[in-house]
Amino acid sequence: MTSVSRREARLPLDPSLLFRTLDPGDVVTASKRSAGRSIEHLVRRFSVVATDREVRNAYRARSHLRALRRINPDLQVLGVADQGGSTFVHAADEVITPLLLSRGHFQRNDFQRGWELAQRVAPRPGARTFVDVGANVGTTTVYAARTGDFARLVSVEPSPDNLRVLHLNVHANDLTDMVTVVESACGGERGTVELLESTVSAGDHRVRRTGEIPASHHATVQVPLTPLDAILSDAEVDPSDVAMVWVDTQGHEPAVLAGGDDVVASGAPFLVEFWPEEYAMSGTLDDYLVDLGERFRGYIDLRGSSDVEQHPDSLRSLADGLLSEHHGQTDLLLLPAS
Repeated sequence: MTSVSRREARLPLDPSLLFRTLDPGDVVTASKRSAGRSIEHLVRRFSVVATDREVRNAYRARSHLRALRRINPDLQVLGVADQGGSTFVHAADEVITPLLLSRGHFQRNDFQRGWELAQRVAPRPGARTFVDVGANVGTTTVYAARTGDFARLVSVEPSPDNLRVLHLNVHANDLTDMVTVVESACGGERGTVELLESTVSAGDHRVRRTGEIPASHHATVQVPLTPLDAILSDAEVDPSDVAMVWVDTQGHEPAVLAGGDDVVASGAPFLVEFWPEEYAMSGTLDDYLVDLGERFRGYIDLRGSSDVEQHPDSLRSLADGLLSEHHGQTDLLLLPAS
């Protein structure tokens, strides 16, 4: 098994920088601020629709975090007790961390629903590997490991800052023998790419695809680029052993699938973020829809409560509907043709 690199040695493990639980009674309440839209957008794209109370709790957690960072400007990482283990997140993250603190998890329900559906409609008997592309700090990797359904996990993440916390999560949850961390972006060929770093959330870092840098992002960092098939080959994972591939790469999904011919052909189901606005801006939407129609027999839209399989021909209608929404996104379970 490929060993996990010891990047953790450089983590800020001073206990004064780790805040284990966020109890509003122990935190100075920040002054009320106007609620930004980023949390609400992300909450409301979850497959289980968030209640207004959950949105308010996320705003409240964000205010507490800001107050906590004012008290301790050196705070970098928070450790949150979760299902008998710990989940570590960036203290400065304005989206993922408030949601995790307010709900006790981040997209765990999305993963669980997607995995349960994949086992039912695209079973892979004997396949025991989970692949997490765009792993961020490793929350989905940890949730997948805790199911007990996987013997091996491959966690792919290009951001140096996210990798530091990802490695910490792997160690804190005793997953070093199961998880192979790949420090790379995923694309159609080997090389390097520019990664745009978000000023708001570590979950919104993205591969630079156009000349402009969005106002929500700042300086870029050069990161390796590796095709998905090459990542699995380097990690000594046979495509036939892949039970599911989770892809959340902020609009870079077409390039990820372009580098995964072998694992797609092997019959592995993919759970992917679907964000037509980003694809249209980068000029990949039309080709991506054709590609999905040729390589998968159908899909299930996880945004709603229906588990009915849809034919790929309806992806155009779905994309048009999402394009009419502000930041319209969903998650799709792509069902293999074979």
